[in-house]
Amino acid sequence: MKHFFKERRKYGFMIAVVCLLCLSLPIYARTLVDIEKECRISVQYHVENTEFHLYKVADVTKTYGFPVTEEFASYEIDFDALNSEQWKNMAETLAGYVERDALEPIDMGTTDEQGCVNFENISVGVYLVVGKQVKDDNYIYRCKPFLAFVPLEMEDGTWNYEPEFSPKPSEDPIELIDLSAIKVWKDEGREDSRPKQIIVQLLKNGEIVDEIALNPENNWRFIWQDLSSEFTWQAVEKEVPEGYTVESIKEGNVLQIINTKEGEPEKPTVLPQTGQLWWPVPVLAFVGLLFLVLGFAGRKGNER
Repeated sequence: MKHFFKERRKYGFMIAVVCLLCLSLPIYARTLVDIEKECRISVQYHVENTEFHLYKVADVTKTYGFPVTEEFASYEIDFDALNSEQWKNMAETLAGYVERDALEPIDMGTTDEQGCVNFENISVGVYLVVGKQVKDDNYIYRCKPFLAFVPLEMEDGTWNYEPEFSPKPSEDPIELIDLSAIKVWKDEGREDSRPKQIIVQLLKNGEIVDEIALNPENNWRFIWQDLSSEFTWQAVEKEVPEGYTVESIKEGNVLQIINTKEGEPEKPTVLPQTGQLWWPVPVLAFVGLLFLVLGFAGRKGNER
């Protein structure tokens, strides 16, 4: 019995030490966003004379919320998407509609000899950054559109109001290509709500040049053949089916147009934070203290 209580005292001491170590680790608390601060976006692209356009998709609140701007709120896109992959796909989707609807950018600039362009004196927000293609005698250089969060949250919980982004250009030969459009449905168990067909518009440098129908008869897919890669080709859904959101994913010359049935979005129970996870600390501290008390009580009992 004496050995048992001795072991408990030992383990209790070890757990208490672990708790103290946890308490000594740094924790970074997220501070409020300064929504009045003037900001800057720097783009380092390494291809000179590339024109970039800037569109404001959402504002940023003091607590880092993202209310969508009126100009973009009309698009049936899931703005509650949280992970980086969904944000990347959202940029591709929005860029197609921006080109089709000829939305006016809030700012534009051209990269200098070092491939750098800056957007100065902008407010906090979420911005869509679209780079135009550049070509030489043999290749086309393209930049995937991306979303820029201003300010950008750093690992230590502070805010970077002048973030820098370094997208990598693709280098494509000038040739004839085939572009595939594939419809993907994410509505398991609710397939009856699908429309009989959807219309997809083909854009050539932002201009509508063709419309095709995707339906069960063509297996919800179509291929445009012998398109010159000299131009920027995009495909967008003309009208998003009621009750669905749309997302476009382009990999090479294959474009997936994904319609997801709307439902209750999954929301985190607490605001994600950067830093130490604290809930185990009081639990471990209590367990360690319990072992110490039991060990002390056992020692007193043995002494009697």
